[in-house]
Amino acid sequence: MDHSDKKGKNIIDIQESNRSLVLQILTENDICTRVQIAEQTGLQQASITKIIREFTAAGIVSEVCMMTGKKGRRSIGLRLNSHLFKVIGVKISKDMFQVGVFDIKGQRLSVYSERTERLQVPVIVRRIRNSIDKALEEYHDIYAIGMSIPGPYCRSEGKILMIADRHGWDQVSLIDEFVKVYPVPVIIEHDANAGALAEWRYGSFKNKTRTLVHFLASEGIGAGIVRDGAILLGNRNVSEEIGHVSIDYKGPRCECGNYGCMRLYCSALALVEQVKEQLPGHPESLLAQEPEITADCIFSAMRHGDPFAIEAVKQVGYYMGCGLVNVMNLFDPDYICISDIMVGGGQVMLDAIRETVRARSFPFRSREPDIQYSALKTETVFYGAAAVAIDYLIHNFGLIAARIGMGGSV
Repeated sequence: MDHSDKKGKNIIDIQESNRSLVLQILTENDICTRVQIAEQTGLQQASITKIIREFTAAGIVSEVCMMTGKKGRRSIGLRLNSHLFKVIGVKISKDMFQVGVFDIKGQRLSVYSERTERLQVPVIVRRIRNSIDKALEEYHDIYAIGMSIPGPYCRSEGKILMIADRHGWDQVSLIDEFVKVYPVPVIIEHDANAGALAEWRYGSFKNKTRTLVHFLASEGIGAGIVRDGAILLGNRNVSEEIGHVSIDYKGPRCECGNYGCMRLYCSALALVEQVKEQLPGHPESLLAQEPEITADCIFSAMRHGDPFAIEAVKQVGYYMGCGLVNVMNLFDPDYICISDIMVGGGQVMLDAIRETVRARSFPFRSREPDIQYSALKTETVFYGAAAVAIDYLIHNFGLIAARIGMGGSV
């Protein structure tokens, strides 16, 4: 989400912005001092003291211990009472959904999952709402709901335009079914974008990189970009649909109408289709004994040293590397993380990706981005659903102030 604002700010806006800055630092640290908050926010010590006094009186933070600073000075350690502020995260994907409750630091408190491949979309919507309702009944301190959804997503209409091999979502208004229904804000975000925000907040490189690319490699392919802590969106708030970037203009036709789309070459579905097509020529492969070919069984055969499975995974890694080169040339990221089903490709696929990137990237680049699997592995998008709600809550501190009856000025 883009938190930039071109309008002039009055004193109340500045006060809320300062509170949000302090809250952000408190969510990123277990314990920190007023001096550390001042260093990380750039706010004057007097402003920090006033905000913390207000936060303490309202029960937002607690003074928990004495800490020794760089110069040996003793300071009071502050801890955010994160258990008092919760959000609901909802992940919707092609064949399942998850609903979880998280505290404002991203700690997961509960989760409910359900497979949906045999259900019609209206039934799925009803069951998601039932799960949200149960969470709201169990936890009375929910401040926002975040939803991560597969794309392409039309924000103005609140509709998922297309899910490969899953029809019916384009007839559902998420605004009518969710945003207008609940008493707390509902923030809907593209799954790859949500995952990017989760990786920036909770992953191995949290808050340490200026530009991060999250490459969602599941049954489809998506990409989300976070720059300086904010999701990067296009002119009409559309996210990057890298899965529908053509890497072979003579390739097969995609559901989107284009030819040779990336998702047809390096998604989990693409890997399975490739193996099924070539398997008759490899009767010696461990996969020839499998009753049903899945991405998981291909990765298992790869780990057991099956040459055919290894080559199939390497091929997918090559195509994924080709796609990542395009991303690198466009956005020059510091860090690229890969998540979801395809992390099962392990070091075999990661080596193929890195080798392709080295061979095909712009030769005058000063340094290559660090390419890794997401620390959150297959849960990046689920945590991303919570992250978009937490991000919204932090940047709209008035929601907290109003709920707890917090007044005064900072």
